Amino acid sequence: MKSTFIFLFLLFVSELSAADQWEQKANFGGIGRHRGTAFSIGNKGYMGFGHINSVVNIALADFWEYDPATDTWTQKADFGGGNRYHNLVFGVGGKGYSGVGRDESNTYSDFWEYDPATNVWTQLNDYPGGALLGPLAFIIDDVAYCGLGTGSNTTFYRYNQSSDTWTTLGNFPGPTRSTGVAFSIDGKGYVGTGSGAFGTGNDFWEYKPSTDQWFQRANVPGLPRQGATGFALNGRGYIFCGNDWNENFKDVWEFNPGSNTWKQIDNFPGTARRFMHSFVIHDKGYCGTGTNGVNFNDFWRFDPQGTPEGQFLREYVQVNVFPNPSVEHINFELPANISEKYSDITLSITETSGKLIHQALLSENSYRFNRDQLRNGVYFYQISASEELIKSGKFLFQ
Repeated sequence: MKSTFIFLFLLFVSELSAADQWEQKANFGGIGRHRGTAFSIGNKGYMGFGHINSVVNIALADFWEYDPATDTWTQKADFGGGNRYHNLVFGVGGKGYSGVGRDESNTYSDFWEYDPATNVWTQLNDYPGGALLGPLAFIIDDVAYCGLGTGSNTTFYRYNQSSDTWTTLGNFPGPTRSTGVAFSIDGKGYVGTGSGAFGTGNDFWEYKPSTDQWFQRANVPGLPRQGATGFALNGRGYIFCGNDWNENFKDVWEFNPGSNTWKQIDNFPGTARRFMHSFVIHDKGYCGTGTNGVNFNDFWRFDPQGTPEGQFLREYVQVNVFPNPSVEHINFELPANISEKYSDITLSITETSGKLIHQALLSENSYRFNRDQLRNGVYFYQISASEELIKSGKFLFQ
């Protein structure tokens, strides 16, 4: 009787999940704006810069820190490069990075580092792509990959944080663009949508760092768009909002890299808009600001697990992976009652290149993966059931 109650409760939670994925949080600390900067460092999110142009073009330099534990904003040091919008931006290795973009009259190629411990911006070597607007960045294994933006530059670059140097990579094979979306999932980078000489786009591309190669994936459904935002959570990618120069959108699309498919989920509950800013803290996405002609300062949390805090479902599919790092083997331990919901649980293990090296159907809630002759390095795992990903992560053999 008890197990039946648990199972029925979980089904009830699943029915409620879509409605509870979004929760409005405290408004962004500054005034409403768009085309700003957003990244996360550890347990905090950071957002700022941008511009307003409802009457005249005004660029901004203020910069704010968000604490999800208290749902509060604290103003930090203004951007070291002055007023700026349409920047390059990413966070990696405990620091934030932003540069290029423009102010009210000039376009820049400078590049800056933010240290949250000292609340100081430090200028670094210029971005090698030159002065431009709206380049994209994604992070793979704590390394930043950056490229595109206005103009004809299709080159991507890898940034070495410790030496402040840039390495030129192969060209992006699609048309150059700005105002697109970029994120990474399990050792691969993804780039899509945006605008350029081709108009607005819905094409979508995957990058493998081990071979420095790009592969075109399934187009983002819905109307082609620019000025969308997005992020990756729990092995899935999300792209939402934006516009096609005529209409602003609020639809949300979820990408499954394993099946190369998209599905539409519940709409963003705020006003349809473009040029929103977003970041990820742990397993939740945060987004806000943007414009539809009116500049917004509202702020939202997205939890793909579905419950108000996601705690029950996350506990239900909690996977213990240990020891990690390891020398000889990795243990995967799932909840004892997981078979009550899933009957076809599959474990897949891949190299950083994306090559599948092991797959097993799990008939029990624990599984040992032996290293055998595998080399030292990072490996990725996915645990799927009923053709849906329920958990993903990585482990290290050393």
